[in-house]
Amino acid sequence: MTATDSPVRDPNRFVPERAQEAGGSMHAGPIQARTRQLPRRLQRVLRSRVVDLATTPHGVDHYLSMVNPLWSLDRTRALLVDRIRETHDVTTLVLDPGPAWGPHEAGQHVRTQVDIDGRRRTRYFTISSSPRRADGLITLTVKAGDDAFVSRFLQTHARPGLVLEISEPRGEFVLPSPLPDHLLFIGGGSGITPLMSMTRTLLADGYRGRITFLNYVKTPADRIFAAELDRIDAHHDRVTLVTVCSEEDGDPDTLCGYLEQGHLDQVAPDWREAPAYVCGPPPMLDAAEAIWEEAGALDRFHIERFTLAAPSADVNAEGCVKLADSDIELANDGRPLLVQAEEAGLEPEYGCRMGICKTCTTRKVKGVTQSLTTGEVSSDDDQDIQICVNVALGDVELAL
Repeated sequence: MTATDSPVRDPNRFVPERAQEAGGSMHAGPIQARTRQLPRRLQRVLRSRVVDLATTPHGVDHYLSMVNPLWSLDRTRALLVDRIRETHDVTTLVLDPGPAWGPHEAGQHVRTQVDIDGRRRTRYFTISSSPRRADGLITLTVKAGDDAFVSRFLQTHARPGLVLEISEPRGEFVLPSPLPDHLLFIGGGSGITPLMSMTRTLLADGYRGRITFLNYVKTPADRIFAAELDRIDAHHDRVTLVTVCSEEDGDPDTLCGYLEQGHLDQVAPDWREAPAYVCGPPPMLDAAEAIWEEAGALDRFHIERFTLAAPSADVNAEGCVKLADSDIELANDGRPLLVQAEEAGLEPEYGCRMGICKTCTTRKVKGVTQSLTTGEVSSDDDQDIQICVNVALGDVELAL
């Protein structure tokens, strides 16, 4: 593997001195490595009608947060205690979710909500840390893409002391039970995050099988967790770590380009028999799925998608999209209806932009739409659809 020139700290390690930097404008209270859980007896008292009336209009949670930033009656909050720059566009956030949260399984994700400019924004992030951490902290590793509003905010503005709202861990992209003798991990870009959580967990548990890990990046400088991967490569004989750069580096002994069967044959000749876990950008995932389907090995193929594939070329980008409540009509350009509504000047509520959270659900008054996640075509009128993952096929009218 190619080492990075700049030192990168281990996001699996909590740095107490960095936690003490908090206490600025985002949070007024002191920050501790672990915060006390709100006592259950006190919870029962605070849920009473008398307390509810006494704390109107702000609510009980508003006053609880002044005492402890993680205390809440109905929500799960996490305190940012450290941030680690991984690459030029990737940052790891170290969070204290409090003792009542979790635990998670390696590979799972959380719904993350943060208030930005007076609006609550939602995004889903994979937990990159191992559930075996003794300090109870978790890490979210965030890539700031041009179209990722929440990710860019967290990378640019988040500082220790920021309080985020998170869900309980969720997701089925997790390690198999029982564990096999060989596991194959393939990550592209920020798709390495769930696979890193799995790798950290397996090593912490003393896994005695083999791990083959292909990490696809644009250049060596784009390697996330570079220093830690190098340490794993140097100290764990049963882990094979291979970095594949999409840009030719001139070394004939180094794999380059994009995922292809030849890479698998060279690095792990028995790849058809090993459970494979693949996460990355849509083109890589589509290529991987085709390889495993042709090999007749889809029963051992596991995939996690972070982003949607672009609409197919055969989508009928004709007709008009009518936003009835706003008296706006625009020419349909084939993109997701959420994107078209935003470019028309509206601000519909949304969360994941991937069809997971259902925050963007909107009434389709009439017209034909197609789901980008399932390919299903719907011609029913007066139907609720998720506008982040649906495109218009001809004329469509929305209650927006």
